[in-house]
Formats: sequence, structure tokens, C-alpha cells
Amino acid sequence: MNEKKEINVNKSNKTVVVVLIALLLLAFLLMVAAFGIGFFVWKKYSDQKERQTQALEQQIRNLESAYGNSQNATNQSSNQPETQSASECPQTFTNEENLNKADWKTFTNTKYGYSFQYPKSWIGSEKQDDYTGLGSGADQQSFEWRSSIMTGTDYYGFKEDSHKNMTVGCANAKITYFSGDPTADPPEDSQNRLVLVEFEKNGIPHVILFSFHAIGASVSSDIGEMFDLILKTVEFKK
Repeated sequence: MNEKKEINVNKSNKTVVVVLIALLLLAFLLMVAAFGIGFFVWKKYSDQKERQTQALEQQIRNLESAYGNSQNATNQSSNQPETQSASECPQTFTNEENLNKADWKTFTNTKYGYSFQYPKSWIGSEKQDDYTGLGSGADQQSFEWRSSIMTGTDYYGFKEDSHKNMTVGCANAKITYFSGDPTADPPEDSQNRLVLVEFEKNGIPHVILFSFHAIGASVSSDIGEMFDLILKTVEFKK
């Protein structure tokens, strides 16, 4: 009887030991699993922070590079002479304008560095450094370009009709339109027209005078478009 009790006690002790070992093993496995999960989460978070840091560093390098390029461009621009060339103020011509001026001549003034195109039928009446005269006697068209300080311009017999602003050779110009006044003293033919262009370039005043005899609205409109095209071809090299 005592022997059976001893056997049962031993079996009970072994069972307890096995259970304890199993519990310890389970606890160890749970600890290993928790450590593995924690390491995985830490690693993922660490990699994400590293990628964010690298992205921020790249953005900083890009900004520094852009700022450096901007500074270089500014320095190069400041070192350039302040004179404006024709390439800095290009004109765009329509196909019709290119056809209209395809056979035009080119006039160049070396003193003031300007040039312009004009109809091939025009001839030169006078050419000086400060004054240029062109025109066509058959069409009663007269073109004058005066530069530098002048005493004044004679508008006797004309009355002002209108004016507008536009760009001539990259400079802001004022254009005034006149017509003949028969009631003036002395009187002027009402069909006579005068166009005055005033602007300043590189500190030098320039005046362009264009006169013609109006023959119907259509012809006068064509002449006006021709004169505007002449002004559009003006370029300054210095």
C-alpha cells in the first residue's frame, strides 16, 4: 500500500516538473517572439526615419544648388554691360509683313547706332549724322529722322487729330497724327497728313516726321500700315 502511494507521488512530481518545463518553454518562446516583433518594428521605424533624413538632405542640397546657380546668374548679369542690343528686344513679323518688306532697303546710321528698312522706291534727299531725309516725290511721301537736341519742329497749317503710344527700337515712343487745316494762317490742304514720332534712346532724343497726301481712306490706310512697318523694323545696336 505504501509502495503505491509513493509511485503516485513520483508521478505527480514528474507531471509538475513537465508542466513547469512547458510553461518555462512557452514563456521563453513568447519572450523570443516579443523580442522579434519589437526588433522588426524598431528596424522598420529606423529605416523610415533614415529615408526621411536622406530625403531632407537631398532637398537641402537641391536648394543650395539652385541658390548657387541663381547667384551665378545674377553675378554674370551684373557684369554684363548695360547697353541693349537688338537681340534683347526682338520683333516678330507676320507673313504678310515679311512679304511687304521683302524688297525693302536698309538704312544705317553709324553715329547713333540705329537702322531701319524702307521701300525700295524711296530715294535719299539728304543724309547727315543728325538728320536723314528720304521720300518718294510721285506719292508725295516724305520721311525725316532727326537726332540729338533740336530747336523745334514747324507744324504751321496742321491741327492735331490724335496720338498713341508704341515701342520704337525698344524705346517708348509717342506718335501724334496731324491733318492739314484750311482755316490756319497760312492754310494747309485738308488732305495733307503729318505723323510725328518722338522718343529717347540712350539719353539721345529722336524725332521722326512722315508726311503724305491722303487719297481715299483705303490708300491712306495702306500708307499708314507701311509707316508702322517701317517703325517696327527700327533697331539700335548700341
